[in-house]
Amino acid sequence: MSDKTDAASLINSISDLSLYLARPEVTPSLLSQYLALKTLAPIAANQIFISQLHPDGMVRPVDSFGYSEEQMQGWNEYPLSENLPVSDAIRNDQLVWLADREDWERDYPELAKYPGELSSQTFIAISIDIFGAPAGALGIMSKSQVHPTPELISFVAAIGGMVGLYLSRISQGRFSQVSRLNMGANGEFLTPRQMRILDLMAQSYTNPQIAKELGFSESTVRQETMRIYQILQVSGRKDAIKEAQRRNIAS
Repeated sequence: MSDKTDAASLINSISDLSLYLARPEVTPSLLSQYLALKTLAPIAANQIFISQLHPDGMVRPVDSFGYSEEQMQGWNEYPLSENLPVSDAIRNDQLVWLADREDWERDYPELAKYPGELSSQTFIAISIDIFGAPAGALGIMSKSQVHPTPELISFVAAIGGMVGLYLSRISQGRFSQVSRLNMGANGEFLTPRQMRILDLMAQSYTNPQIAKELGFSESTVRQETMRIYQILQVSGRKDAIKEAQRRNIAS
């Protein structure tokens, strides 16, 4: 471990971040800048982004530092189900650490569809939980090839936790709480309409009755029902109701 990444230096960086986050004038934009220029200097971070997970299962950027406007437009939104480091971090509530570009290309070929920064060598993504539920991710790009060590993993994880606490304090609706309960194994979410249909199914409504209650055609209800089965990975109505009751998302 170099002088810049020794244990004392990392602890000091965490301590300084804690003091900074206590200042009332700090905004997410200022936080992104502070993380890049100061807190994450030990790993030579050159780009930072904060992304939000929405109830529709889409991930969208909130704030960033070091990215061009064109780059951020290219990352305007993407589904949580897509094979991307940020998606993996949120889905699995974990830290994803890619230490060189060969890792990116091998493990996440879909990254090639999005605008990137050619000078960056390391890509780190860590899930941000708000009120105990996945709300987004902190992304860190470094111009150096930084391999993970136990100390650096703990360092980045601590930063992710502090960012989550800060965002939960200032969110006021900006970071919506997204429950894992309505998430399928592949990262897809039940939509509000599908949740309502599932609830009526649990109340023993037939498809014609659901269509009448919600003002949809029976064909729409059938299509949505099939999507519900697919997302919950069940084979029929009875199993869907049991799974919904197990997750506490239906009556």
